[in-house]
Order: sequence, then structure tokens, then C-alpha cells
Amino acid sequence: MRRRISRQLLQGEPGLRHLAAELNSSGRTLRRHLSQHGWSYRALLDDIRKHLAQDYLRDPRLALPEVALLLGYSEQSAFNRAFLRWFNLTPRHWRLRNAGIFSPSALRALRKTTKLSFRIGGPPRRREPMLSQWTCGV
Repeated sequence: MRRRISRQLLQGEPGLRHLAAELNSSGRTLRRHLSQHGWSYRALLDDIRKHLAQDYLRDPRLALPEVALLLGYSEQSAFNRAFLRWFNLTPRHWRLRNAGIFSPSALRALRKTTKLSFRIGGPPRRREPMLSQWTCGV
């Protein structure tokens, strides 16, 4: 079922009725089946999007608007709000933290928007840790 929902995300937000029809079932039956396993359709869709978002953001070739579209969001702002709810970070900051994308310009941009302390190369100064020891006071 997760694979089917993931495929449907490429065409926009998949509806429960559409998924049920694809499974040769009614919406009510599908809803009952999900609740027996402790899920609602909305919670399942949200969980799938959350995990796919992490996978997509690890790919530096995908721009944030593309990630939003791949997840079935009509606008990047809706994706940003959902991502903030899931991880308490914007997709951009999550990508910088977790995807290993640390170009000097990306770090300068991040430093302007957060309380990030970092230093690239050279001997460490007293109050600034080296890049491998960066801290973030978000």
C-alpha cells in the first residue's frame, strides 16, 4: 500500500477513494482496514511523505521546489510547513545538517539565518569550533 501511495504522490495528493478503487475496495473498507492496524489514511500519507522527504533531500541534485512536487504538494510553502512540523527544521536547514552539503557559501547562508558557529580551515580560534565540531543553537 505504501508503494501505491508513493507512486500516486507524483500526480498530486492521492485520495483515499482513488487508492481504494486501485485496490478493488471501497473507501470505507480501506479506512476500516487501516484503523485495524492503528493508522488513519491521513497519518499514513503523512508518514510516507516524511520518509520520502528525507530520501529526496539527501539527493543534492533535487531542488526544494522539486522535492515538494515529488511529495504531492502544490506549493513549496505547504511542504515547508509540514517539514517544520515533522523535524522542527526547514528543509533547507535539514539538508545542510544531514545531507553533508557544506559548501562555504551554504555555510555562510546558514550562519546568517541561525546561530551557527563554524570555521573552515586554519588553526581554531578560541570561541569557534572547527567545522567538524559545529554547533547550532536553533
